[in-house]
Amino acid sequence: MPMTCETVGVWQWVAGGVVMLSALLWVAASLFKVPPPPITYETLDEIATALKKQGRFNAAAAMAAAVAAAIQSFLILAPTCIHLN
Repeated sequence: MPMTCETVGVWQWVAGGVVMLSALLWVAASLFKVPPPPITYETLDEIATALKKQGRFNAAAAMAAAVAAAIQSFLILAPTCIHLN
């Protein structure tokens, strides 16, 4: 079933927005500060907390990228649209 051009356009914008979200999450994950060496028993908790937070942001970014890829693959299967008047 062909999609209207408006529907295709909406899906393209959604995919673009999700890609931007993914990029922002990866940038945010890269900015988390991990305490510098020397590593001591006191800093292990800080390091673990920072790495957990970074891991959550990386996981969310990967999920957003996967959603964007899924939308794009759906649009590739339906590359044409119809104009409704």
